[in-house]
Amino acid sequence: MDKEEYLKNMAKFFLGSLLLYGVTYGVASRRGTELVYDYVLHTEWALSLNLSTWKDFIFHKVSYPLWHIITKVLYRFWGLRDYEAAATCTALFNCFAYWCVNYVWIAYEKKKNYKSDTWFWSFFLFFMGPIYAPLYTFSYYMGQGTGNTWKNPTNIAVKGISVLAFALTCYLVSEKGRQAQTKVYVILGTLLLLSALAKPSFLQAMIPGTGMYLCLKMCYMCCGGAKMA
Repeated sequence: MDKEEYLKNMAKFFLGSLLLYGVTYGVASRRGTELVYDYVLHTEWALSLNLSTWKDFIFHKVSYPLWHIITKVLYRFWGLRDYEAAATCTALFNCFAYWCVNYVWIAYEKKKNYKSDTWFWSFFLFFMGPIYAPLYTFSYYMGQGTGNTWKNPTNIAVKGISVLAFALTCYLVSEKGRQAQTKVYVILGTLLLLSALAKPSFLQAMIPGTGMYLCLKMCYMCCGGAKMA
């Protein structure tokens, strides 16, 4: 890739990040409606978080405080209002997920010697998720039949982390990944810890799913089958 093409791709990527940030901030900062109940509740919890009562926070409010910690930092040290801090934190996490999808997608394309407009398709994925059926779905904000809804800030917080963790797990169970250095396992362990702090639902699906895959692969190999991809 020459310098001109690289700069052009970076400009598109920056534009996609800027648009995604603006749309997410606009959705997350809405007030005075029942649609933002999750944001109101989680923001109240975030503002109540402090070092002296963190145990009570973990046991009686929420056990995955990553979004809340960052929101409280933005509120406390950047001087943002409560809903501004919540919207900024959510928008940053959504952009982070966008960057992670691009990174994994580009890495895969390099491996397969293929090229596409990843900045556009990955950006599009963030908006096609919340399926909106006017006669069935309450609003686009809530979505229907998808995990990519806008209503849950902690769900948004875990997306980028889970993308990286899933891609790294796929690498480690591959033939090439079996000779991975120790640091790769440390990175994966850190990502899994962060995902638990952001939203444990990813771990609840990922760990059993990986275990099931490995068990099926072992059974397949023991029965004399060819190596699985």
